[in-house]
Amino acid sequence: MRKANLFIPILLGAGGLALYLRTMAPSVATIFDDSLEFQLVCPTLRIAHPPGYPLYTLLGWLFARLPGADPAWGVNLLSAVAGASTLVALYFLARLYSPRAAFLAPLYLALSPVFWSQATIAEVYSLHALIVALALYFILRATEDKAFLPWAAFVVGLGLAHHRTSVFLLLPLALAFWGSSRRSSLLSAFALLAPLAFYLYILLRGMAVSSLDGTYRNSLEGFLQWVTVSSYGVFLRENPLARPTPLSWHIKLWLSQFGPIGIALGIIGLARLKSQKGLIWWLAFVAFTLFGLIYRVPDPEVFFIPSFLLFSVAISVGGEFILSLRWRLIGFLLLAIASLQPVWIGASHFHELDRSHRLEVYSLGASMVSSAKGEGAVVVGLLGESTLMRYFQEIYHLNPAVSIVAADREEERLKVVENALGQGRPVYLTRPLPGLPEHYRLWAQGSLIRVWDSPPPEVTPERPVGVEVVAGLRLEGYEVVALPEPPRRWPVPPLPPRTLVNLYWRALKPLTDDLKVSVRFYDSEGRMLAQSDKVPVHFAYPMTKWKAGELVLDAYEFSLKPGGGKLVVIVYDPSTLAERGRIELQP
Repeated sequence: MRKANLFIPILLGAGGLALYLRTMAPSVATIFDDSLEFQLVCPTLRIAHPPGYPLYTLLGWLFARLPGADPAWGVNLLSAVAGASTLVALYFLARLYSPRAAFLAPLYLALSPVFWSQATIAEVYSLHALIVALALYFILRATEDKAFLPWAAFVVGLGLAHHRTSVFLLLPLALAFWGSSRRSSLLSAFALLAPLAFYLYILLRGMAVSSLDGTYRNSLEGFLQWVTVSSYGVFLRENPLARPTPLSWHIKLWLSQFGPIGIALGIIGLARLKSQKGLIWWLAFVAFTLFGLIYRVPDPEVFFIPSFLLFSVAISVGGEFILSLRWRLIGFLLLAIASLQPVWIGASHFHELDRSHRLEVYSLGASMVSSAKGEGAVVVGLLGESTLMRYFQEIYHLNPAVSIVAADREEERLKVVENALGQGRPVYLTRPLPGLPEHYRLWAQGSLIRVWDSPPPEVTPERPVGVEVVAGLRLEGYEVVALPEPPRRWPVPPLPPRTLVNLYWRALKPLTDDLKVSVRFYDSEGRMLAQSDKVPVHFAYPMTKWKAGELVLDAYEFSLKPGGGKLVVIVYDPSTLAERGRIELQP
């Protein structure tokens, strides 16, 4: 291939990689999705959720081992590299349909918000897109030259070892098999099946570890159920967590990816996708799109990424038609305008897609796992919260003696709390649990909720106050603590300074109103620097549940340095916003 033909795909790939690296999350950035799971599964070689994603796990393990780097960032990097590589592969795929306007396909896909969003976090979809683009490229080449058939089969096999929707590539691959020799067919069949050996990783690794939720069973039956995703059939029927997707949602989704100009070019391209190449395109596009339409999940847009990739090829075909118009100058002008559409889309979505400075989840995870104190302490939370804490515990060895228990159902969390308290262990929760205030006493300790089955110890605050802020509610004292910076590795930037405010309340009598507390920092000129409003104890312990004489520790965390100015504590009625009392303190 001539060097001139390589310049454009290299430029597109390098530009895409630069964009994704610039906007990539520096470490953990989400809690309740698969990204966080992969950021712990890959560096520790555990078993991911069905179908297990063995290819992705092993590749992620390699990227997570980059010397001196944060492992979660390394797994994010895998997505960025796969995303940029997809753009290169897509260019060569589009050239088979549109020799002169092939650059439009990777340009539109690179800046489409859904694809871009998956290239900056640890997720399977950019690698899946790369496999789809490579597979279709080799399938199309194999229809003309059977020497490419084993390569096509091998890439489809890699897809089957990665994402279950790769089965939609089997029918296009079958068309490529048509007319091949017996020897070529046997070699290609072996190439298709060989990558499935990656699934042996699950059986072998399952001898030592399980999935993060502990549901994987390392038996033949358990293995087959896992890799065939038999438990996910419900997502094809009904899922209470699924996002509603009316026709208006789909129209908005596609317009947000390609804009009206891209959609118009794609429709022109659809009308021109004929012959055997067009048939292969349609077989893949219809299958992937139908699956996206019927799959019932909270994030249905990511399952359209293969469809977006294929539609971007149709955009290139539409661009080729524009260039074939009789008025060549007008054709080039229209193509230039069409090239600006994805740039405008990317610019308008840059801020929301830029994850490079999002450290809230990182800070929360380090804070939660550090807040648990006491020998034999147990922290109980949802699976996502537990995974976040385990990342810092296992990767950064933060508070390694604490037991972290994942329990998504409320009754499961309550049972864990009861059992741990029965063993005399300190128990913490990551979130409120209904029914707990009626039977236990609660404190806020850092980011967690401490559960007491007996009266908590009497504590003398560092800064005594002893003022009755509201009738029957006395502020015994407070503390303003500068929190230490959590451990980090390159490229995680320094986190903003954090300050913890501990308030020690005492109920002088049973309280009849559920009031909220507002804690505010002001500078020396009276400008408010930060504010946090909560029901006491992280929304877990309403004042009407407090016992007369009970001491309650409440905590508020801020991203600022303690210093001059003033600290104001306000107690108010949330139903009317009427202030019931306030006190000014030294920060």
